[in-house]
Amino acid sequence: MDNEFLATIKLDNSNEFHGENIYQPQGFSSKKYPFMFLGGASTLCLNGSLNDIDMKGKIVLYDHGINERIKKGEIVKQADGAGIVLINAPKDGYSIIADHHALPALHIPYAFRPKIKAYINSSTSSQRPPSSSKAPLPMCPTLRIATLIKKVHPDWSPTTIKSTIMMTTYVKDNTNKPISNERNLPTDLIAVGANHVMPLNVLDPELIYDISPMDYYPYYAAFVYNVSDVRFIIHQKINCSSIKSIPEGELNYLSTIARLSANKARAVTFTRTVANIGEVAETYYAKLGVPEWFLHM
Repeated sequence: MDNEFLATIKLDNSNEFHGENIYQPQGFSSKKYPFMFLGGASTLCLNGSLNDIDMKGKIVLYDHGINERIKKGEIVKQADGAGIVLINAPKDGYSIIADHHALPALHIPYAFRPKIKAYINSSTSSQRPPSSSKAPLPMCPTLRIATLIKKVHPDWSPTTIKSTIMMTTYVKDNTNKPISNERNLPTDLIAVGANHVMPLNVLDPELIYDISPMDYYPYYAAFVYNVSDVRFIIHQKINCSSIKSIPEGELNYLSTIARLSANKARAVTFTRTVANIGEVAETYYAKLGVPEWFLHM
């Protein structure tokens, strides 16, 4: 599920750059403000870096790093600054986060840095302060969907709800392209996880993978080495030596992973039990569907 809190800056040369921010200004002004990049020791906006610098009514470009993003905005506000544009380091690429800043702010990808820096260096620049699109305060998208499912199906267990969310995902982003990483490149299987949530389908998954608390005991017996740790997890006494342990891949969980050699073929078998929660009895057949773009990673 893609969830964005868009914010935009518009420069004098009519270029617009989009990022994210939750700050919702009241009585927002459309006037222009000086736009600056301090450089040197002030490039990261650390405590004390704005001492003896006239920041009143100015918007400043800062690099991401060292101190917290929200802290940078607080430092600029304390110096009477008008706004802040926070730009990623190369390693962070396109990973931007919507924060609740203390003043108009914008978190943007590293890819925008060359154009913005060139604009600032080319002239005495000014811009309109970053403006935010209206949006409610954020809630974790998965938690929001889980709450919706529980409202409709109050008798479903947490594992049933989790299975429902994972069973109804899709493997591409909202532009119908492969899911990308923070550098806008196709990501790998581990980073993709269960893919993108499809909220419209979570209420009718048809099949689920359910796990009861007792189903975890054989798993704990195999992978938690200290009996006291197991007892702490399940909140009751248990004798692990009396429980037949199971391999990691045999927990009735929706996803698993197998380590395979590139030079040696071997068969890997996992057993799963699914439940049909539809209104009528149906027959299902297992089919392996691997996206073509996964095969070339």
